[in-house]
Amino acid sequence: MTQEIPKPIYKVGLTRWVMPFDRAAGARAPQVPDDPGPIHAVRPVARELSLREPCFLEETYMYRAALCGAKVKVIMPNSFKSEEEGVCRDCVNEARKPQRTTLMRPGGGISNIFGDKWNPARWRRISRRVK
Repeated sequence: MTQEIPKPIYKVGLTRWVMPFDRAAGARAPQVPDDPGPIHAVRPVARELSLREPCFLEETYMYRAALCGAKVKVIMPNSFKSEEEGVCRDCVNEARKPQRTTLMRPGGGISNIFGDKWNPARWRRISRRVK
């Protein structure tokens, strides 16, 4: 009896957030913008699976990488759905690929290991090779 591999869960990721002045709190507070831009798919970590409100990644070292390689600054509590309007086509294509059992890209090599942390130099190199 073969065991079916469960389909991966992706969360919605946004590339920007706004920081208007909140008069009630007397300080600036991050918020999801009215026009969020393209919607990306992000592999969630364990603590992000049960989010009830947006998770704002305010520090550069905390930024995450979307499936397409875009820099994600907001993780939303809802799951990524490829049928929705305004989704990133590259993320949809990556999400539809068969699930990998390793973190290696076809062709192998230590430089091809993918992590979910965003790194500008690494993603620039990879995006040139992929596209």
